[in-house]
Amino acid sequence: MRKFLKRGARFTLGAALRPIVIFSALALGAWQWEINFATVYLFTFFFCVSLVLSLFLDSKLAQPRTNLPSDYDTWLPRVRALSFIADLCLIGGAILLVLRIPYLLAVILVLSLAFSGYAIFVLLRHRANRRAFPAWLRKNLSSYAAEFVLHTPRPDGGSYQIQMWLPALETLDRDYLILVRSPRALAALRQLTDRPIIVCASWSDLDSVMTPNIRAAFYVNSVGANSDLLTYRTAQHVYLGHGDSGKPLSVHPLHRAFDFVAVAGQAAIDRYERAGLEIPSKRFIMVGRPSHKPESATAETTRGGQPTIIYAPTWSGYNAVSGFSSLPKGNILVTRLIERGYRVIFRPHPLSLQRPGEQKLCREITQTLHQSAQSTGIKHLSADQTSALTFLEVAQLGDALIADHSSVITDFLPTKKPIAEIEAPEAAVDPFAATEVEYVYRVRRDFSNLAQTLDQMFGADPLAPMRAVAAEYWIAPDTAATDHFARSLSFLFSD
Repeated sequence: MRKFLKRGARFTLGAALRPIVIFSALALGAWQWEINFATVYLFTFFFCVSLVLSLFLDSKLAQPRTNLPSDYDTWLPRVRALSFIADLCLIGGAILLVLRIPYLLAVILVLSLAFSGYAIFVLLRHRANRRAFPAWLRKNLSSYAAEFVLHTPRPDGGSYQIQMWLPALETLDRDYLILVRSPRALAALRQLTDRPIIVCASWSDLDSVMTPNIRAAFYVNSVGANSDLLTYRTAQHVYLGHGDSGKPLSVHPLHRAFDFVAVAGQAAIDRYERAGLEIPSKRFIMVGRPSHKPESATAETTRGGQPTIIYAPTWSGYNAVSGFSSLPKGNILVTRLIERGYRVIFRPHPLSLQRPGEQKLCREITQTLHQSAQSTGIKHLSADQTSALTFLEVAQLGDALIADHSSVITDFLPTKKPIAEIEAPEAAVDPFAATEVEYVYRVRRDFSNLAQTLDQMFGADPLAPMRAVAAEYWIAPDTAATDHFARSLSFLFSD
């Protein structure tokens, strides 16, 4: 058991309650029967089996390693099925106790021995497959000959961060791997791509994939575990990020550790300078926003006759200084927009749909939109309808944007439509403290100036000229060519 715990197993609530509930329920039933050796043996044996299997299956000893077909992953479902089979044996044994069949002890012993024999066979085969996996992986990666890797150490994989770069990376026309650090991330990302995804939980796992043919490594977030891969100096390391805004994480000190930093435009370079992060200009690669290729909207999501406003709040952030979210007051805002006759498209941050507290707030807004749609016939779009779309697809469906300070404002700039930013909380870092650029309307946090702001946005729109200037400042116009991303990074693979 100590070995399992050292290898990543943990006592989760489910793992602890499952064997306890089974044992307690059956022990209570056995109390009504004759307590004999067969009863005690049945309960004790399968209780211990259930507990050990729960720990084993939760450890990295029994977790998926890749989306590639291998003997290890082929046998893994059989290993995970052992827990279910143990439960069936326990229930079957309990039924035999109730029926009081002849030779009860002998039958229960045969049942437990049969299970033990099958379990030992499966686990030994699993152990052999697990030991053979590194050699199998090296052989397959050698034939695949990937030239770069995409690294995401986030436990959940950061699907929305990966998804925005996959089309651009495909334009490089080179084979590549996606490296994740947890099985949970593998499960999330295997739905996005058929490219090889490898779980590298330890440095020894990284050794297997960071072969000399890997010329570059790309990063989409600022997670500290990126430093593990940065130690492999046979590759050039490029920070891509996953958005462009004035949030503190957009100028993380860790970015200085990368060989190159990909930026959308001059605004990002100036932001690093204002933050005091000295990065030589030659280490910046201006790639624009390659993901700015929105697909046409489907018939079900095209807007009607009402002016349409996209409300796109950010998530709550890691701490107070990075907490720009207006989501706690989002239902008030949406209600006021509906009262003024606007059609609303609600597009929360992907992380808000994963965090319980923010999920509840999103459900409240969704309920408000559904009630309005039923009473007015206006086809609002709620989070469950927009979550499957990229923000750029959503951006094409609205006439204006109301958002918190985040990268969606930058992404919306090329549409040339009005943008309003909701005032940040006092504890958050003021994103405009070091610049006089004004290209978005400001909505106070209590929404006291909402009506006047909307009148300006849908009226004379005095900030339209400044938005045009800002669009070129944030996203360099000479990066708009379809092949620009591939051309700007081609030097990474030159001899």
